[in-house]
Amino acid sequence: MAVTVTLRHVTRNVSETLQRLKSVLFRRFKLVIVLRLQEGSLENAE
Repeated sequence: MAVTVTLRHVTRNVSETLQRLKSVLFRRFKLVIVLRLQEGSLENAE
């Protein structure tokens, strides 16, 4: 019994960690995209 409980706990921790990583990566990715778009629009404006 204890083994399955531990496995479930580990699985939950892993999924939470993955969600956190995903959100952080998504935020960084969005920042990069915004910066690229701004650079592109500046080049087009000239």
